Amino acid sequence: MRPNRKTTRARPAISRSAGLALGLGLTLIGAGPGRADIDIATAPLFVMPPVIPALMLAIDDSGSMDSEVLMRANDGALWWNTKNRSFTGLNMNDHSETGAINFNRAGDANNDWKKFVYLFPNGTGLTSGRRAYSDSTHDHYAVPPIPPFAFSRSPEFNLAYFDPARLYAPWPSQGGYTFTDADPAAASTDPTRGSQTYTLTAVSERRDSNEVFRMFPGMVIPAGTRYRDWDDSKWKTASNDRPIEIADMPNPDDLTNGVYRGEGRGVPISFYPATF
Repeated sequence: MRPNRKTTRARPAISRSAGLALGLGLTLIGAGPGRADIDIATAPLFVMPPVIPALMLAIDDSGSMDSEVLMRANDGALWWNTKNRSFTGLNMNDHSETGAINFNRAGDANNDWKKFVYLFPNGTGLTSGRRAYSDSTHDHYAVPPIPPFAFSRSPEFNLAYFDPARLYAPWPSQGGYTFTDADPAAASTDPTRGSQTYTLTAVSERRDSNEVFRMFPGMVIPAGTRYRDWDDSKWKTASNDRPIEIADMPNPDDLTNGVYRGEGRGVPISFYPATF
């Protein structure tokens, strides 16, 4: 008679986590057709009631979209402060900061803050493709094209300005409009309105209403600048730097504590538009 023998086989070691995973797997496999009943949420479970997904495309066609200045400042504009006589020096907290673009936290154009938004003044008349805004008492002026304000024609500061390092493709032709490469010698001021053009490759000398540059006490017409002098109404070239003084203003008595609060003087200045 042969004695009974028990056969012992080695069992592989299974960690607890692996065992749990294996058990879960077997449970799911055993569920069979029940797998199709799993409903995976597509929205945050903690939002009650659930929010229906939505996509909004907003297009801003307000007058401010006509601005040719987009600074890292309030409303994207360049703000001249009549107290410190500068476009710079006051940060977004209304604190003095050397080199900071004036922010004008309140955002109001008034006696202390003059708002500049244009670089290529070409008169007014939105439907004809000209400026949307005319020069007003405190706002919508064109920045004088002089070296101290050259940063307004740099894409590093003015985010809306031409960047020579980029290739600009024509707008997609849509809505009955066909857009092609712009002609620098006759660039449309607004490709969807009117037929007005601007010559970017020739010196521009304009002196009509809303085609000039606004200047305030503290600004300087640099030597060598060709401009139209209000004293003798002729185009001339400045032989020396000419500081703009209160006495040069059309209403020099508009003072408060010695600070000029008026609307400044429109000065025709000769300039080459395609400058960056």
